[in-house]
Amino acid sequence: MVVDYSLSICGFLALALGIAMPGFLFVAARLPMLARRNALQFLAAFFLMLGSWLAAVFIASLSDPVPLLEWVVGLAILGSASLLYLEVWALLSRGYTLGLLLTLFAAKKPLNESDLARKYHGGDGLDWIMKHRLSGLAGPRLVTIREGVVSLSLAGIIIGRLYKSSVAVLGLRKTG
Repeated sequence: MVVDYSLSICGFLALALGIAMPGFLFVAARLPMLARRNALQFLAAFFLMLGSWLAAVFIASLSDPVPLLEWVVGLAILGSASLLYLEVWALLSRGYTLGLLLTLFAAKKPLNESDLARKYHGGDGLDWIMKHRLSGLAGPRLVTIREGVVSLSLAGIIIGRLYKSSVAVLGLRKTG
């Protein structure tokens, strides 16, 4: 039995554009309308990559029709590349522990805990983490914040129960 490891044009273009995803992220991160909106930057980069792939495959298929299975394989490659970059991007954009390293690096000298807390995230301090995470819950209406009091919504209760169950089922000791 011989296994064919060659890529079709769909697969090749998907692999090439998947490898180019950091370039799409570079472009999306510099669009003024997406400034400081990391999640939308990633989404825009994904759509730039997907649109480029669709256009390239469409042009390639004008001379030689591409079978449906090859389109599916190409989409699977793009999906895999996107998930890989999403994991790295999430760590870099929301990696609070790595953010502490970056703060220390920028200081160019040792800092005590209070100086580190004050200089964290470009001077926003450690309170920024809580505000950022709460805004991430308030945006999709999982919590409401009124007069400094944070309350779970019905959706927040449901997701909280699912999350707690998942942690128990997977045997995770500590999360968050």
